[in-house]
Amino acid sequence: LETNTELLYIRSMVNDKFKALDEQQRLIIADLVQCSHEYVRSAVGDDSAVSLRDVKRFLHLTLWFSDALPNKGQQTKILPIIRACILALAHVYSYRLSTNESRHSYWTKLRFRLRDWGKDVQRSGFGHLAEAGAMQTVVEKAQRRFTDNLDVEEGIAMNQALMENLFVVIICILNKIPVFVVGKPGSSKTLTMQVIASNLQGKQSKQKLWRRFPAVYIFQYQCSPLSTSSSIKFQYDAAVSYQSHAQDVITILLLDEVGLAEHSPDMPLKVLHSILVDPPISVVGLSNWVLDPAKMNRAVCLQRPEPSPDDIMLTGSEIVNETGNVLHEPQGGVPALTRQNSEG
Repeated sequence: LETNTELLYIRSMVNDKFKALDEQQRLIIADLVQCSHEYVRSAVGDDSAVSLRDVKRFLHLTLWFSDALPNKGQQTKILPIIRACILALAHVYSYRLSTNESRHSYWTKLRFRLRDWGKDVQRSGFGHLAEAGAMQTVVEKAQRRFTDNLDVEEGIAMNQALMENLFVVIICILNKIPVFVVGKPGSSKTLTMQVIASNLQGKQSKQKLWRRFPAVYIFQYQCSPLSTSSSIKFQYDAAVSYQSHAQDVITILLLDEVGLAEHSPDMPLKVLHSILVDPPISVVGLSNWVLDPAKMNRAVCLQRPEPSPDDIMLTGSEIVNETGNVLHEPQGGVPALTRQNSEG
């Protein structure tokens, strides 16, 4: 679609979902979505990287965040629907970017786009978000409040990678939006699913927050170069069948190491083209690399940037604390080891 044509479609979709908002608010939201499309296409270098499917996911998540996240007792200058809008933008557009620098640039571009609206941005309730770092702060606070309600085993560091993985994947599971988590080995992809399975247990959940939501039940499929489309479809059908008979349960089809199936001569991942379109279950794919756009644009994508020095230090500190043996701590302590790792 040409830019102007796409903007007309986006405005129409926004107007249809947000009838309660005033016209100026709807125009600004549509403009932010269009700006997001421009940035992602430029950053990825592929015009097919985003589509109207992403707009549909953005609108769905905005309404979900507006209804699901508590607003009482929060000291904030931002209207709940606008805060929900920022969180949805993060899920659909920001988290797919593979570096911290590109994510920062994305939010900066949105901030300057808001400023282009002049006084209208203040009257529409978006004014506070035009300040430097304001949108990132909204996302970080929501992410922290969310993951503070998750129990992890002693010795596991709730670092930025694990926090983001849990935030994005759980939201997508609860909304039955397919999601791919892409990152190098050691980026907490498998650990994320283990933490989710141990916490989201419906009314039996330890934390009060998760008792509001269904329990999760995982159907795992281990992908490999020997995978076939029929075997993936068989596991998918089994998960769908279980979901149709289960009560207060969200069934998850977990495609582990999904990228390995790309090496199969049978091209089994073509079956995902139909599976990922409005599935009746949740679908989570874990991969060490990005799949082709035909699959990725049918799902939310979370790409893991390289860990920051603070993340490495937090993880190292948890390991040292877990062992309880400072005799084996490296010379100069964890900070010294962190510097060596980030520099090397």
